[in-house]
Amino acid sequence: MKNCLLAMVILMVVVATGAKADYIDYSHSIWQWDTVSCWLAPESPEPRRNFTASGMYGGNQRWSFVVDGSGMHDGTSAAFDGPYHDNCSTYGRSVWHTRYTDAENNPAGIPGSEAIAWAAWDFADLFELGVMDVWNFNYNVSGTDLTSRGFNEVRIHYRATESDPWTELVGSAGDTHWNDTTSCWDFEKATGEVNYAANTNIDFGGVEAQYVVLTCLSTHGDNTYPGLSEVRFEGTLVPEPLSLGLLAIGGLVTLRRRR
Repeated sequence: MKNCLLAMVILMVVVATGAKADYIDYSHSIWQWDTVSCWLAPESPEPRRNFTASGMYGGNQRWSFVVDGSGMHDGTSAAFDGPYHDNCSTYGRSVWHTRYTDAENNPAGIPGSEAIAWAAWDFADLFELGVMDVWNFNYNVSGTDLTSRGFNEVRIHYRATESDPWTELVGSAGDTHWNDTTSCWDFEKATGEVNYAANTNIDFGGVEAQYVVLTCLSTHGDNTYPGLSEVRFEGTLVPEPLSLGLLAIGGLVTLRRRR
């Protein structure tokens, strides 16, 4: 009987924590910026999820565009959580880019001599990561197509806490975007279309992480100004050990009451 109860409690824990992952929410963040930096405003509510990058060319190409839903739409109107990026022709400038000379101070320790840009996430909580969807640099306005600025060869690192060493996400020959020859992830070039859906989708395979860094080694042609439109991560919040314990106790109490 005890074994049966234990099995049922474990099942309850799995069911409670194993729901399909949604995108990690950055919509609560209140962003401020100037010509050289971008930061979360003090009035941003908890949790203070953060995003930083190797640089920002200017206020019209600010960092926050990568996470705040700018330029995203549902096919008919600006929805911010929609699945499409509009190429900056309808809802204004909504892409981030930097200069290749700003690639120093990479959180994962990759020197600027080996990279041209980086982007880093702090989710504020520990998440079990699923698929990362990437909308690459999708600027195409009035005949000016700048999609060649999008990330191409990319290394990905993650870790669970600030004190943990960085782990590199490495693919295999069967992974769509993994390049065995370069040992990098190949990000697809943006289409330049108004209804541009994410065409780079990389599965983290359930690793637990609070921090992620993308390091760009090359673009699709214009290495001077590397950039992105939007990046979103599927993630399931990892409960604190105490929360799991309380959930198990609650399950036991419920089962005992039914006896």
